[in-house]
Amino acid sequence: MMSPFKCRAVYVLFILAVCTPLACTGKDTQPQKDASVLIERARQGEVVGVDEHQIKQVIESFKDEKVVLVNFWATWCMPCVEEFPDLVKLHQTYQSKGLEVIAVSADSPKSVDSKIKPFLERHGAQFLCFVKDTKDDGAFINAIDNEWGGEIPVTFIHAKSGARAKSFYGKQDWETFVAAVEPLLD
Repeated sequence: MMSPFKCRAVYVLFILAVCTPLACTGKDTQPQKDASVLIERARQGEVVGVDEHQIKQVIESFKDEKVVLVNFWATWCMPCVEEFPDLVKLHQTYQSKGLEVIAVSADSPKSVDSKIKPFLERHGAQFLCFVKDTKDDGAFINAIDNEWGGEIPVTFIHAKSGARAKSFYGKQDWETFVAAVEPLLD
């Protein structure tokens, strides 16, 4: 039988062995949402809250597979509302050719059921939809693009390689989106 001192020493060593690697990573010990889980939830029709790290992981998860168009918008933004049908049409036209459209709403996460979902349903949006869920808008904006001042709508198109191919600040039209996307598709 071990002495109480040895039992405590073994317990302390066990705790240190388990906890020290977690503490030394410099990361939050709470599990991060995996991009595939976020994507699956969005594919099921959920408007998922994301921070800047999560949306970057989602975008990067399509590297080497698809061209990715990411549009930042809001239901209260008239240019966004006017542009949205072209995004829906773009998705319907080019999804089978390797385009992934991702919409990230700048609306409040509290308005998902009252504003965002009804808007998406009205427009027949069948692509991945997320809502910005962060306390630091500046960090979110800078993590996405440090040239971006936060205005919406803004659209970033990534080639299959993952590299940013185009950036559109402000409202765009169907022809502009098609001209940017078509050369990147196989």
